[in-house]
Amino acid sequence: MKKKRVLSLGLAAALFAASAVPGMAETTREKLEKAQSQQAETKSQLENTKNQISELENQKGEAEEYLGELNEELGVLQKELETLQGQAEEKQKELEVVQVELEEAKDQEEEQYEAMKMRIRYIYENANNNYLAILLEAKNFSEFLNRADNIAQLSQFDRELLAEYNEAKELVVEKETKVKEEKAAIEDLKEQRVAKEEEVQQLIDTTYDKIGEYAASIEDSQSSAASLLEQIDSQQYQINALMRQALEEEDAAYRAEQAKIAAEEAKKKAEEAQQQASQNQSSGSGSDKTQSSSGSSGSSSSSSSSSQGSYVQGSDNASIIWNFMISNGFTEYQAAGILGNWWVESRLNPAAVQPNGIGHGLGQWSFVRWTNLSNYAAKRGQPWSSISLQLEFFIYEWYQYYSGTFTGNESSASAAARSFYRKWEGCSIDSSKREAKAEEYYQRFAG
Repeated sequence: MKKKRVLSLGLAAALFAASAVPGMAETTREKLEKAQSQQAETKSQLENTKNQISELENQKGEAEEYLGELNEELGVLQKELETLQGQAEEKQKELEVVQVELEEAKDQEEEQYEAMKMRIRYIYENANNNYLAILLEAKNFSEFLNRADNIAQLSQFDRELLAEYNEAKELVVEKETKVKEEKAAIEDLKEQRVAKEEEVQQLIDTTYDKIGEYAASIEDSQSSAASLLEQIDSQQYQINALMRQALEEEDAAYRAEQAKIAAEEAKKKAEEAQQQASQNQSSGSGSDKTQSSSGSSGSSSSSSSSSQGSYVQGSDNASIIWNFMISNGFTEYQAAGILGNWWVESRLNPAAVQPNGIGHGLGQWSFVRWTNLSNYAAKRGQPWSSISLQLEFFIYEWYQYYSGTFTGNESSASAAARSFYRKWEGCSIDSSKREAKAEEYYQRFAG
């Protein structure tokens, strides 16, 4: 009966979808798919915005690190400039001292020059009293030698004094030149440091402006991300409402179909009973009537047992799920892809519950989908943790919302797992583990 119920459910879904075609009105399922597509696009925008925020934060961090390095470099330059300023002040003081010495030397030169002019003028004006006269006026030879020695010493003193003056003057000039050169070199270094300081300060200002731009961009992106999150929540609310509406519509269609089938079966049984009554009246044998009824009941029981066994059968949950999917028209790749995803979700345990209490069952149904599964189980008087009930509900959901999950052209179990993850699970992050498990199940059951 369960398999028959699933097939009837599929028929009801097909009839419901077909009923909307003549008027070209948008069905609830189409609205739901459109809303899910819009939400997926919004999630993609949110993911891109988050990546942009991450990139901007990285750039801002690099700029802040560079700004720190520039500030350190500026600090070093300022200290060097202070040192050079101190050296320049010392050289200025030294230069002032040298200039004073030079002025003193020039004054001494002037005094010596004036003294020499006076002696020369004296000798010139008193020509009769020249050195020879002075020598001849000596009273004795000893005085003569003394006067000659004095004249020689006086001349030698003048020459030595002039030489000493010239040497001292040259030293002062050299010292002045050296101090000026050193001061000029210091001033040149100061100019270089000032230029470098201005360059670094400009880089600091530019980097600081960039950090401000990054911060503003991050704030704008975060605001956009918040808006996108609100939009996703709003879209989820719309999706939940559409899912509830679709389930109610399809449940009504299913009940109508079941009522129609029940009516047809009741009519058929009534006709059979009437026919049997006519035959009994013709034969007049009460025992034959009993045997016929007994045989009919046994046949029905056998048929029901056979249908139940083909619905969920296997030695473990993986085998049960595999056989169920294959018997319901899924390809081997698709069946393996579903197994790979559900293994990651619940380890194929139909009673699995997510630690936070949100996800339940093989596929970790959550939120409105969990509510739908719970209601579905309650209506059928079965526990939600029943693997057969969850597989039946999976088909129920499939025809309502997710029949477009597979294209039918999947070329591998990995491709099927990836498609199932993105469309049925509604995720787009790394699916490598699911794909690997899908390949394992494909090798186990079909390899």
